[in-house]
Amino acid sequence: MELDANLLIETNGWLSHPVTNALNLKVTGDVTVEAGGYIAVGARGYAAQEGPGWSFSGGGYGGRGGGDGFGNPGGGTYGSLTEPVDFGSGGIRDTSRRVRAGGALRLWVGGELRVNGKIVADGQPAAGGGGPSGGSLWLTARKLTGVGLISADGGSATGLMRGNYGESGGGGGRIAIYTTCPINLGSLVVRVNGGTGFEAGRVGSIYYGVQKYDRLGLIASEGAVAPIAPPASVELNRLTNNLAMFFFTESTNLALPTSLAVEITVPGRYDSFASLTNSRGTIPKSTPVSSHFVHLDTSYVLDADPDTMLTNRLTFDSPILGIILTPSLLNASDLILGSPETVYPTSDDNYWRGLEMDDNADADADADWITLGQDRKTITISSRVREWADQVRIITSAYGECQD
Repeated sequence: MELDANLLIETNGWLSHPVTNALNLKVTGDVTVEAGGYIAVGARGYAAQEGPGWSFSGGGYGGRGGGDGFGNPGGGTYGSLTEPVDFGSGGIRDTSRRVRAGGALRLWVGGELRVNGKIVADGQPAAGGGGPSGGSLWLTARKLTGVGLISADGGSATGLMRGNYGESGGGGGRIAIYTTCPINLGSLVVRVNGGTGFEAGRVGSIYYGVQKYDRLGLIASEGAVAPIAPPASVELNRLTNNLAMFFFTESTNLALPTSLAVEITVPGRYDSFASLTNSRGTIPKSTPVSSHFVHLDTSYVLDADPDTMLTNRLTFDSPILGIILTPSLLNASDLILGSPETVYPTSDDNYWRGLEMDDNADADADADWITLGQDRKTITISSRVREWADQVRIITSAYGECQD
């Protein structure tokens, strides 16, 4: 299911799925679960004595179920640590024969996931048998905040026989959380506890990962700009367009392995190489950055073909830390910042890269120029191309978009 909007779960509201039918939901905007609201997939997994981790005691999944007093071990573990999609498993048959383990939720959020209520995939308490295990929560978001609860706890054995006959708790489930922004849980609780009983179920698994940053980082453009995925090549005459500049994001959330020399760090207009003198700088090693690439190359054939001249304005969602626009520094930064999916110019005669400013411009035409706005998020590029391509690399803060 895909929702091209924001999703709000209000107080006393809930979202769930049918028994043994996983809930897969993609929301392009933000998701907010208010206090008293639920995304509830608990008790939607396997029933008693069902599932890969069922046992004659507590059911297992991310953690092993508790064993009983007669030598029967709890249910074993299974499934993926990093991409949990399985249902939890049941324990020994309970008196109601209706107790179920946790279900499965795959939630992808394009914006922020705010959890002030609860997202749960818990196993149910078992009144007359072994507790079932918790289920699966696989959450991906740009940012995770809130003061609520995310859980995939195992179900407890709550009947009177738990002390005498060894009815035990189910094992915890599995939770995987991927975000673009660094995770700071604060008051948000994430847990996969085992259920209680004659023997408690074991704790399940929690995995925190970095989401691949699949947005461009570009929030606005004016002029002829063609945003694309990283192309196969930006070598000369391999990616051409007489009407627009290509733009793509090369790398994201990268900690620089070495210091990086750049040519523009100060807001202003730059229309000659001499104007770069007081703007050059270095981005320190280990700085978290994202890198973006602008490429203009035309299908020039004859001397009579006209020049292509474009002026475009680009606004980013993170502060610009530096700009590279000369062949030498573009060459030096390709291996550090370039996309692994793209072939960059490597020959010794790739002097054509970058912008042609000042004495590199034809005497009868204006030179290329570029400006960095006072907000440090906006640049304007004016590029004139005939037989040679123009290329610019823009380095932004990786986590500027994560600030409140």
